[in-house]
Amino acid sequence: MQQLRLFQPEVCLYKKFSYENIKATFKSIETDIYEVVLELNSNRFLIVFKTAMSHIEQFEIVAVKWFVEVTMNIVRVIRKIVYKLYFEI
Repeated sequence: MQQLRLFQPEVCLYKKFSYENIKATFKSIETDIYEVVLELNSNRFLIVFKTAMSHIEQFEIVAVKWFVEVTMNIVRVIRKIVYKLYFEI
């Protein structure tokens, strides 16, 4: 009798980026859905986004570390940074 595995190893695609005070690690969760740990100076953001046709369709900042207030302007800037890092580099 052959026993089935209870846990299958996850096959994840990682993409890492590091430049001066910006670090980003992209992890593929599902098809076209990615998780990003973005570090700007000492501030960390956990972001989940969905892509479609070479643009970001959905974007959500899930968690923030060391940042006091996240305004819409900061969200727009972070979204642009994630877009540039994922699609253009």
